[in-house]
Parts: sequence; structure tokens; C-alpha cells
Amino acid sequence: MTATAADYAWFETRLDHFAQAYCLTLARGLEPREFLTRIGARPLEPLAGLDALYEPSMDAWDENGGTETLMAATTVTGDNGPWTLGVEINGYLGVTPELVAPVSAGTMIVSHFSNVNADSIFYWIEDGVIRLEFDPLLGPAYREGSTPDAVTDLMQAVGFDLTEDGDNTEDCTTAALALAERLTGVRLTPELLEQATYTCGMVQIPTG
Repeated sequence: MTATAADYAWFETRLDHFAQAYCLTLARGLEPREFLTRIGARPLEPLAGLDALYEPSMDAWDENGGTETLMAATTVTGDNGPWTLGVEINGYLGVTPELVAPVSAGTMIVSHFSNVNADSIFYWIEDGVIRLEFDPLLGPAYREGSTPDAVTDLMQAVGFDLTEDGDNTEDCTTAALALAERLTGVRLTPELLEQATYTCGMVQIPTG
């Protein structure tokens, strides 16, 4: 895969509302229902299309006082076969290590999150081990994890400026999408997100 930030320019234009507060999680080799079971979801009815996720996602925050959030999941194709794509609107379960590290047992998770408050994070986790963690907006030069420098060449290739004073404000989200594709082989498109049928569940947000 040779994806770069430019390949995902559509994300912040066509899906502007979603891009303002999103979390995307890719889990290798898990079916959507297994992914949701591992993350502790209470099953809900499936929903068709990204637009259908907005109202229940907002209602979950309003009705539960921020203690639960909606996780939607669908099957996508990537390296070594099927992956599950987890989609959250105004959620962050996929970048909550105490939840997703156990989900990655025997497999691999790549997840990233961003919102309009300039919060952002990217994770690459395998078999419970965080291999890479960094802030796409404020700190791609400052990486943590067991192998923080394993994919610096890919990070630069997709568009991240890894210098200490690098400016990633323009491309941080699209570069994160491109890096996720490089690591997983999953190419996201607006049509995929907009038209997928999502298996859904409600998940308790860890306290603290």
C-alpha cells in the first residue's frame, strides 16, 4: 500500500461532521460481533449507513450522562483477509488502552481518534502490547510504545513531519488515515463508511 495524506483529502470535506469528533478502530481477523463481545458491548440492532449512527450516538451521551457510548462495527478487507472496522461518533473507546489492549489478544489493532478540541491519538497494538502511540497533531516526533521507531519511514511517507518543531496541523487526520492503511492494508472510502451495514453495541466507558 502506498497511501498518503492526499488520498484521504475527502475525509474532512465530504465527511466534515464526522471528522470533527471520530474514532476509527481496525481489528485483524475478528468478526464484528466478536470484536464487540471482546470490548464488552451490549448488543443492539444493526444500523445501515454512517448517517444512521449519529442520533443513537448523541442519545447515548445525553441519556447515560457520558457513561456509555455506541460502537458500530463492519467487516472490511485488508492484509491477510478480513478485518473489523469499528466506528465511533464522538467516542474514544478505540483509543482507550485498557479496553483495546485486551481486544488485541492474538491479533492486531490500529486505531486513531481526533476531535475539534485538538485532541488526537494513534495506536498500533499487537497481542496486548502497545507498539506505537503518538499524537498525530501535536507530537508525531514524540512516540511511545515497545517499537516507537519501527514505522518512522511510513510515517514520513504518508505526510507526517517528524521534526521536533514540525507543523502537522494541516494533514494530521488524513496522514493518520493513510498510516492506518499502510499498517493494515484497509483502504477506507467515503462510500464504504456511508453505505456499510453496522453491527452495533453499547459499551460502558471506563471510569478514570
